[in-house]
Amino acid sequence: MAELLCQVCGEPADENDDGVLWLLQDHRADWQDWPNRMGCTEPPVCRDCAHESVRLRPALRKGRVLARVRDAPVTGVRGALYLPNALGVPRAVQHGAYGLAEPLIHSVLASLLVREIRDATLIDR
Repeated sequence: MAELLCQVCGEPADENDDGVLWLLQDHRADWQDWPNRMGCTEPPVCRDCAHESVRLRPALRKGRVLARVRDAPVTGVRGALYLPNALGVPRAVQHGAYGLAEPLIHSVLASLLVREIRDATLIDR
């Protein structure tokens, strides 16, 4: 995810002048201009692996869309927030998404990077 590598083969994701190729669950009805402003934890794909990604990710079988994304900065992480208990021993107290600017970000054991999809264009195959 940090290097924008394909989620299936690990090679560089497909990229052209229109942006990097992402295969997303289809949630166009969620808000106008979707998927812009969406936090995404799934890496992009290369064109050759798009069909394999659908096979490997059952949620995509219910509906999917290809998008070209020109801007997708890392804006946070998903993971477990660890805080000290009464004895000062760190323990996981909450799992969720945390923005990089949040004060407690240094107490999060991250499991996924979150990129914000910006300047996206939905495409046909």
